[in-house]
Parts: sequence; structure tokens; C-alpha cells
Amino acid sequence: MTEQEKKTRQLEVSGKLLRMSQALQKEGQDNDDETLQVTGNLIMLISGTMAIKEDLDSIADLCAMFSAKKILEGMGDAFDDYVRDIDED
Repeated sequence: MTEQEKKTRQLEVSGKLLRMSQALQKEGQDNDDETLQVTGNLIMLISGTMAIKEDLDSIADLCAMFSAKKILEGMGDAFDDYVRDIDED
């Protein structure tokens, strides 16, 4: 795929994500469902960042950090013990 074809495809996907986000936001408003509204906002954010690689990379980094945080929180005491063992070495 050429660079121009990639850019065209990215714009197509960005447009589809934008329409999806708008539909979720409207559904969320109509049904008083904040989760759908927020999900629509997040999809809109992704749609808007697709055009600028640096922005998309920043969003991807933030998502990775959030995922790592959730994993560590899920480990609970096991993680605390692991950190304590590292400090003792």
C-alpha cells in the first residue's frame, strides 16, 4: 500500500469512528447513559488523533500506562511484597 493509499484509508477509518462516536453520544444522551456518552467521547478522541502520528502515539502511551496501573492495582498485596523484596536487595 502506498503512503497516499494509507492516508486515504486512515481518513476513511477516522470518519467512520467519528460517526460511531456521534451515534454513541446521541444514544447516551437519549437514554441518560453516561457510559455511552463517555465512550463516544473517547472514540472521537481516537478519531481526531489519527491524522497526527505523534498525537496517536501519545494516546497509545497513555492507554498503556493506564492498563499497567490497573494490572498493578489488581495484583494488590502480591505487588507490595514484590516491591518490598526489591528494596531489600
